[in-house]
Amino acid sequence: MPPKIVFLNGSPKSDSNSCSHKMIQYFSKALEGHFDSCIEAQALKLCLKREKLESHFTEVLNADILFIVAPLYVDSLPSSVLDYLRSFECFIKENPNLLTHPLKVYGFINCGFLGGSQNTIALEILENFALRCNFIWCGGLGVGSGAMLASTLDSVPRESKMQQPIYVGLDHLVDALKNGCSINSPNKQLLVTQNFSPNLFIFSLNIGWLASSGWKCRKIYAKPYLKS
Repeated sequence: MPPKIVFLNGSPKSDSNSCSHKMIQYFSKALEGHFDSCIEAQALKLCLKREKLESHFTEVLNADILFIVAPLYVDSLPSSVLDYLRSFECFIKENPNLLTHPLKVYGFINCGFLGGSQNTIALEILENFALRCNFIWCGGLGVGSGAMLASTLDSVPRESKMQQPIYVGLDHLVDALKNGCSINSPNKQLLVTQNFSPNLFIFSLNIGWLASSGWKCRKIYAKPYLKS
């Protein structure tokens, strides 16, 4: 019987603005035909409607893979994801008999920084969660420049010099998921970044901030938290 996979969308944003949702769509397409069913759940919605958590956890335990896809928040994970992980751990401790087969856990973390190495701690948090729940940690992919990735995933060819490092990591993770094996790298982590000039990246960010201010430079330096 083909295995079952559950995707956890860790982004608090709506699907239309979420890089995590877009990446889940990418992975679902790449894994098409390899899994009996692909289920997507959002951590924020589950934690806001806690009465649905137990049935969701039971559904995950009946699957073969839990794939957590989330953005980096202050070198960690969004609070809704941390709440989800803690709640799942408590559920396992209260219902150990429901863990009838090894559940494999994978992760995909994207950050706004250019360097994929920024995602190391977040991936370690997912590893710690898996170990505490007696799940199998199979590793994860940490990608830099996540916002740019979301906007270029469909528009920039994978053969382009800028995208090549990203797709090397994505292909490696997809192969691991298809084979149900761990990522073959140090600490089971892949940390990749788009091949993009750091200076141009910073310049682009500055232009974005200026545009959001209505091109009024003084607003960039405003300190509304200080009393006049």
